[in-house]
Amino acid sequence: MASILLTGLFSQKSREFSTQGSGLERFEQDFVDAVNYASKRISLEANLETSISEVTSIQDTLGLDSAYMHIISDGVTLYLMDFGQRPAKGAEANRTAIENRFVQGIALIYQATKNSDQEGDGYQDTDVIGLGALS
Repeated sequence: MASILLTGLFSQKSREFSTQGSGLERFEQDFVDAVNYASKRISLEANLETSISEVTSIQDTLGLDSAYMHIISDGVTLYLMDFGQRPAKGAEANRTAIENRFVQGIALIYQATKNSDQEGDGYQDTDVIGLGALS
């Protein structure tokens, strides 16, 4: 499981939200908060056994498999918009689509963790023949 390096995600969001000049410091703070909000929502709604640890800087690493980068990215976009950051032209019109992708992504993480739990518990799909059922 490779974790997500936030520096790349931060660069992507900086471009997406056209961040420049004096607003960069506020954007960094909002970005860190958005990552934490999104990861807490994932932890709760995907019913993870271990919550994703909070981050404190754009230099941190998020303890979520990098295969789920697109899901955290959608969550960060939503929370940045909630915090008043303005995305590139037209992105706000796609808010519902982004929210739907985020919810579907959380469901994907939930299903993946449940599948791995079953595999890790020695779960085997076997036939139930010969267990005393009447023929």
